[in-house]
Amino acid sequence: MAKRKLPTLFGPKQGSRIEDMSWKGPMPGFGGESSGGLIGHDGKKVAKITPRGGPKTQIVRPSPEIERRLKKLEKDGSSSKPLVTNVGDNTYEWTDEYTWIAYASTISNASSEGLITSQGDAAGFSFGAISDAGIPLGWLGYWTSKSLQQSGDPTDYIWTDLTVSVPASSIALYYTESTGLLPAVGNPTYPGAGITWTLFSGSTPASAFWVATQYTINGTKTPWRIIPVRTKQADLGLIIHAISGRDKPTLNDSTWKADAITAISTFTGNTYSTTNEMGFGTTVVITYDNGKLYGMLKKVGGVATWVTPVDFIDGGVLVGESITVTEIADDAITTPKIIANAITASEINTDAVTADAIIANAVVTDKINANAVTGAKISSTTTITAGAGNNIGVLDGADASGSGGPWRIYAGHATAGSAPFRVSQTGQVTIDSGGDDRLVLSNDKIEVYDGAVLRVKLGNLA
Repeated sequence: MAKRKLPTLFGPKQGSRIEDMSWKGPMPGFGGESSGGLIGHDGKKVAKITPRGGPKTQIVRPSPEIERRLKKLEKDGSSSKPLVTNVGDNTYEWTDEYTWIAYASTISNASSEGLITSQGDAAGFSFGAISDAGIPLGWLGYWTSKSLQQSGDPTDYIWTDLTVSVPASSIALYYTESTGLLPAVGNPTYPGAGITWTLFSGSTPASAFWVATQYTINGTKTPWRIIPVRTKQADLGLIIHAISGRDKPTLNDSTWKADAITAISTFTGNTYSTTNEMGFGTTVVITYDNGKLYGMLKKVGGVATWVTPVDFIDGGVLVGESITVTEIADDAITTPKIIANAITASEINTDAVTADAIIANAVVTDKINANAVTGAKISSTTTITAGAGNNIGVLDGADASGSGGPWRIYAGHATAGSAPFRVSQTGQVTIDSGGDDRLVLSNDKIEVYDGAVLRVKLGNLA
């Protein structure tokens, strides 16, 4: 069985790890919703802690199996003294004090030392640096204790507003230009595959996407706090999701943001932590019990904001044949908008493309495949014209004029019956040199007219 790597706590012994490869289960605080949680080397919470009231003692009475493991750890510690100590009655605590880190979105009524007296003074309390809504948390709290379990009570912590000061004797700043997801970029200590973290000081470089911060508090280093500092451009399509059991939230509130992160994580199969990772232009549609809520991520006043899309087309509510030519703006569909080979003969209705639908001179020789136009492709009522005005030659399948017609071939005039050269459907050929002077070839005779007078007649003289 593969060895299981346990989290690293930070404390007086930097770099020491709590590992016993013979263990088959977690230590207290290493898993389970009710057991609290520890901060691993990557700065992420190991388990979710629910803030609680009551006694603040953090001494944990482990199960017999855990007692055995703790005794082994107490006996076989990697340093000159054990990592944990039995304080009596088979209860354990760390031999040395450790500094635990938590975050909050807002701290109210803090003393000059950064202490609060009510849990209600801490809004958005979390063990992670980013809220469920994907918002970086601006307050950092630290708590020093020998407890095996991190406190879920925000009144235990000393709080600092990271927007105005730092709770540390020193600070390390790194950035990466990678726009990958938070789990993929890692941190400067353990970078993700192919990820480069660069040390910097002062202002954040304009090319930075993620910034990692590590503080030194009471001589020990905190886990990395990693937050995005800008939003990328969208590379996603329409995200569709459904949530049952509750109604629509308000667009752009914390519930919507958390739902959008859930939607995109479910849709893509990747773990998203913030809306910054989605990118501007991302559109999310979530169906709730009381209807759908639409949101598009846009930059409003320099801030990534969810807005309602204008003229949004929901494919799920389109009625057959509801999009017609009149609903499409002129020149809205151009060649770059059409995928190669997307439009084939099977996508075009019979008689859908007519002469008035084709721009003049749009169809030229190099646009026609060799042997593409055959007799079977030309309608019997089609008129093919070369030239313009009266300077034309015409192959006409539509003429129905009398007086010798209908005329199928004619040249020299736009009107078939007036053309100086014309051939009727029955084969009569008329060559008119002007006025009424003309040569007529019909059936079994040839006739030559001088004005209205027949001058020559050859063939059948009856």
